Amino acid sequence: MFFLDVGLISAKSGLSAEILMNKDLLAVDRGKIAEQFACQELLVQQSCFKKSELFYWENERKGAQAEVDFLIQHHAQIIPIEVKSGSTGRLKSLQVMMQEKKLPIGVRISQSPLTFDKNKSILSIPFYMVSEITRLVTVCA
Repeated sequence: MFFLDVGLISAKSGLSAEILMNKDLLAVDRGKIAEQFACQELLVQQSCFKKSELFYWENERKGAQAEVDFLIQHHAQIIPIEVKSGSTGRLKSLQVMMQEKKLPIGVRISQSPLTFDKNKSILSIPFYMVSEITRLVTVCA
């Protein structure tokens, strides 16, 4: 569940302004603010002529614990998106989904620089470039 904007989730977290100003805001509450930011940006990119929707993926096999934060559609292609609050982080769930569903490309949104891992077909996009996600996916796919 996501809030209307980052300010509301920050207020609802109950953390003092001092803590929020002195810590890495994206890492607060295990990256929930980072996910909120990505959610807002992805929703803004959707057509204003239809209801905005975001989806996620969860592996339903018994004992499997894999989930991908967001799924978007770009032309006839499903793009899985994983949000990481830091510049590092494993992308096991993203890779599992890509392999299971035979998806040609996956996206990580994080603080790391813009890169494309050809071996894993994973595009890493910094937070400030989320608005360019569909253009970048088109170039890399």
